Amino acid sequence: MSVISAIFRSRKFFIASSEYPLPCVLYAARKRRMKCGKRKDFVLVDIDPPISASVFEGKEARVTGDVRQLILAARFAGCSLSPITDWPCYVHVLVPCFDTCGAHEFKMQDVYHWIWAELYTTREAAEQGNGKEN
Repeated sequence: MSVISAIFRSRKFFIASSEYPLPCVLYAARKRRMKCGKRKDFVLVDIDPPISASVFEGKEARVTGDVRQLILAARFAGCSLSPITDWPCYVHVLVPCFDTCGAHEFKMQDVYHWIWAELYTTREAAEQGNGKEN
């Protein structure tokens, strides 16, 4: 696979979790890289469908409405989100508790570490990885 192909494929993907229940497989579109402290490998994504704020009730998350964006970070050293070269790609999923409009940097106290998940190239692969049958 060419570098250009890898970059194109890693701009849109699907999020599922084999370790935590998600309401459904999430479609994700990469918006931009983000930085937190010395780490520069976070990625802000738009998701569809949005995650209901009720999912976070009773948790430490400071979520005031439906979640339409997430911040992803590679879960294992040596893995990359820019571009994603290994599929599935294992990630930390963070919920931003701040206005991400125009933001390129954040502090860990401004996010809620929600779950570990995997990124897949297709919805079908994500559904299979999520423990669902074809």
